[in-house]
Amino acid sequence: MAPIIDEPDDALNADGNAAAIARLDDVLFLVGDNYEVNKQLANLMGVPLVGCASHRLNLAVREYLAPHEDALAEVQALMRKLRTLKQAAKLRTKSVVTLLQPKTALQPVLRQDTRWSSSFTMLARYFRLYEHLSPDDEDLEDLIVRMHIETRRPRRLKIRLGPVHRETKKD
Repeated sequence: MAPIIDEPDDALNADGNAAAIARLDDVLFLVGDNYEVNKQLANLMGVPLVGCASHRLNLAVREYLAPHEDALAEVQALMRKLRTLKQAAKLRTKSVVTLLQPKTALQPVLRQDTRWSSSFTMLARYFRLYEHLSPDDEDLEDLIVRMHIETRRPRRLKIRLGPVHRETKKD
């Protein structure tokens, strides 16, 4: 549950949230993570606290990704480097903008801690960008050489995450 703040002195605790919900009788259950405030609010309201499936999935995938953290960190470092002004300009000149291909086709993507799918998206974009990266580029040389040697690990990881991504991103 997102904090409800109307005034600067409003409290960010269970009592403050309960007071902000005008009609407690209409609430059947709360969906949220296991933070103490959510537990207390559910107890105060006398309704069950249902764990958030998205949060649990994010925790499970994060645990699965833990042994691959070094490979993900390498890809993240490269993506950060590619977001610099100079590197982004190089990628823009290589991107052919058409009606079928969006302008951001070669734009680097960073992963976000709170979204497991951003790891998959970052890996997918890495393989899309890889063919456009020059090993002769002095700014990227060390990262590209290291990643060229270790490119099998990110590829396997992307393949393994593919079915999870497809199943959780259905419309």
